Amino acid sequence: MSTNPVGSATKLFLDGRVDADLAAVLDGTATGVRVIEVSGEAGVGKTRLLGEITGYARDHGWTVVSNISGTAPRDLPFGAFADALDDILAFCGDGLVAGFSYEHVRWLAGTFPALATAAPGADPREFKELYHAFHAVRGLLGALCLEVGGNGLVVIIDDAHRTDDASLELLRQLAGRPPSAGLMLVVAHRPRQADRMLRELLAAGDAAGVVRRIEPAPLEEREALALLPGSLNEFRRRGIVRAAGGNPGTLEALVLAGAAPYPDEEPARELPVAVMSRYFRDIRALSPLGTLVAQALAVTGDPFRMDLLRAVAELSEPEVWAALDELVGDDVLRAEGTLLSFRFRDPFLRGAAYRSAGAGWRIGGHSRAAAVLQADGAPPTVLAPHLVHTIAAGDEAGARILLDAARACVWSRPARTVAWARAALQSLEPAAEAPAGLLLVLGEALVMTGSYADGVTYLGAACAHGDRAAGVWAEAVEWQARGLRLLGRHAEATGRLRAALNGLSADADDHRLRLRMELLAAELDRDGAPDRAREAAAPRPAPPSDPALGAHLLALLAAADVRQGVTGGMETRVDQAARQADSLSDDEIVRHLELLRWLGGAELSLMRYQAARGHLERGLALSERCGLLFLTASFSAQLNDLLSRQADGPEPDPGSSLRDPGDIAVVNQLRQLSGRELEIAMLVSDGRTNQQIARALDLSHKTVETYLARIFKKLGVCSRAQVAALIGRYGHTGDQLHKVS
Repeated sequence: MSTNPVGSATKLFLDGRVDADLAAVLDGTATGVRVIEVSGEAGVGKTRLLGEITGYARDHGWTVVSNISGTAPRDLPFGAFADALDDILAFCGDGLVAGFSYEHVRWLAGTFPALATAAPGADPREFKELYHAFHAVRGLLGALCLEVGGNGLVVIIDDAHRTDDASLELLRQLAGRPPSAGLMLVVAHRPRQADRMLRELLAAGDAAGVVRRIEPAPLEEREALALLPGSLNEFRRRGIVRAAGGNPGTLEALVLAGAAPYPDEEPARELPVAVMSRYFRDIRALSPLGTLVAQALAVTGDPFRMDLLRAVAELSEPEVWAALDELVGDDVLRAEGTLLSFRFRDPFLRGAAYRSAGAGWRIGGHSRAAAVLQADGAPPTVLAPHLVHTIAAGDEAGARILLDAARACVWSRPARTVAWARAALQSLEPAAEAPAGLLLVLGEALVMTGSYADGVTYLGAACAHGDRAAGVWAEAVEWQARGLRLLGRHAEATGRLRAALNGLSADADDHRLRLRMELLAAELDRDGAPDRAREAAAPRPAPPSDPALGAHLLALLAAADVRQGVTGGMETRVDQAARQADSLSDDEIVRHLELLRWLGGAELSLMRYQAARGHLERGLALSERCGLLFLTASFSAQLNDLLSRQADGPEPDPGSSLRDPGDIAVVNQLRQLSGRELEIAMLVSDGRTNQQIARALDLSHKTVETYLARIFKKLGVCSRAQVAALIGRYGHTGDQLHKVS
């Protein structure tokens, strides 16, 4: 985002204007206030607030100086004040301290580099009488106020929770005995990390009227939505806002990271430098011991285990507890429920801790973790996050563990499944034949995450190696056809399914049903005549015993009725499908999540907008939560179509009773594209890169990027895979798509 979001999270700053109450403090009309306290969690907008205060104060006759958070070493006495004051001291020169005692000048010369020539500096680390040093710095602040004139001097100390002990003690003294007129102290800190005595003194000053406290409140939903890029669709925007919890910094990080809607728990995930840099500051502020334990925790993940943490960090238990005290005190970790449950303040912070360690150390840490867990008999899903980083060529036992874990997580974490299955595949000996089950789960997960072409390739290999009697072959055919459908290669998909149905044994009823359902879905997605959908649906098999599969079948049949223009019985099937879908838990429905697409589409055709919205929003939320990108674009398109219908009034779209409502949603999306935009979208769906598109259309790389930004915004998507999914759903050939434009 180009804007550093604050909005009225501060309740004080709107459109760069300071509210009247705080303005009175800086104008001098509100007497008695000498300290402004800015207190708020990480990312809530304290830095932006300090910028607003700086600008307003300078415009009203104050000289403003401030430190830069994290630049002064924490073991350098008065480092925060030296960082803030050094430039203005250099401007004023040695004459500023001409009237000071010789000992005070020595202490100041040893603290502030700009005064180093005023006298031989005393090493501030060897101060025997710190009280006199505090007195000297306080006197220096008074002298500066007289020197700068105007209203006086505003000294801003940002991230006071990270300052050195001497600066902290001086802040305590200034909070307890506020400075005289001409000096305004602004202290910004995180309440969870701030020194307890400083907090108490500031609170007492607030009660006495000499301290003005600002506590930024979370962004309201409308303010957060206004800060998000327009290229995101409405429902994705609301998901990101919910995940951010009103925190502007987290909101920006989510957008920059492209999270959907929140980062995966896997800390090895690559994230943009702009996201990681702000979190690396928290890690760099830790001691070496605290850093090591934070890195070990990033490797071990949840739940917290002392034995596992000790093994990864290679530390004693007392050392680990000492580091945990530091990490909780610095708000890197937060205790949850009990003292034996810790989590990183933010998943991005865990990623920063993980990335701050060297690659070799991380591999060693995962290896030590895997050894402890294997000795404990941990399940594959617990072992896999460590084995994926350490598995060696020829490790058959490790490959089996990764395959079992991948199977267990394919619907809940398909992106992880891809990583685990690839690692298992790469561990095989060069001459070894890949197991069909491994190729199957990898191909399925690739399709789920939007890598349709790669998924189809692996699924084709699974079909070639799979044993038809074991069921792998039929499942591979089903998913290969689904991948082809999503690529817009409907004729290949239906041809593959019909051939497979002819080759099934007589007792393979379950596989026959699933293949026929996928055939019906392929025909419904295909821009063809209604008789193809009718042929795919008949003869209609009996409802299966699996409730989720039964609801999926009913929703498909209702969608086929819409395509065929059949009215009798359609509403009954929609009602049955809705009742069954609503009775399913998220874990039960996720394996048949596409049923909500068909059900929502049928409800749209019946103008049951509220019901349709409920089912489509549930589908979108689950697809985003689990990373099922192959469905996200479809749900988004249908929801956007629903909103446009509601905005246009209660009348149904012309011909809506004759077409699949899912197709109508896609067509409405694609009609927003210009001819050139549609051409580029088709090339994107072919897997072309920006450079390849630029060469093919004789455009500049920058122009292609501009077109893509427009396409993303108009289609309500945020990835090339989602563009490909929409193009694939309507039809991949130029003749079909040019009907749209």
